[in-house]
Amino acid sequence: MQSFEFDLEEDHPDEPAVGLIVLQTDETLEHELRLGLPDKIRLFHSRIPNSVDISTDSLLAMKAAMPTTLALLPSTTAFRVIVYGCTSAATVIGEQAVTETVRSVFPQVAVTNPLSAIKARLTSLQAMEALIADTSVDAIVASCTNLRMSGMPSDASARLGVPVISSNSALIWHIQTLLDACHKTD
Repeated sequence: MQSFEFDLEEDHPDEPAVGLIVLQTDETLEHELRLGLPDKIRLFHSRIPNSVDISTDSLLAMKAAMPTTLALLPSTTAFRVIVYGCTSAATVIGEQAVTETVRSVFPQVAVTNPLSAIKARLTSLQAMEALIADTSVDAIVASCTNLRMSGMPSDASARLGVPVISSNSALIWHIQTLLDACHKTD
């Protein structure tokens, strides 16, 4: 067997790395994030086991699996942002607990999840009232990372005259916002 010497290139600041924890059963999030994020963003995925029977207990069980799932991401990559991709679990586990769990493996990284991303997006829009199916509100939110809505939020926003935010569109916006903030501090 012949071996070859090589040197790895250092991470380039204009090509930030984002880690994505995706539910084992999610068939949408990876595709929609790739469509919505600029090509220069390097997106790394890891799947977390989850039950098809959604309950408080099954959502809470994912917290214990998070460190092992995070450890499957490349350890030599300088991640700028780590995304935990489940709206319901982030709500049940708690945003702060998700952040603390991610930072137990990747201490210096910015962390987001669909709930945090939706809240940040609504704040950026100064939307004080968000309800589903009521166009007299400031924004409409459709929350689930497995809900296929690629392109739909902007089309619906144009028709309804209010912002329409999906979990995935909020994550795309929040990832870019966090990367911009990281870039400014580098």
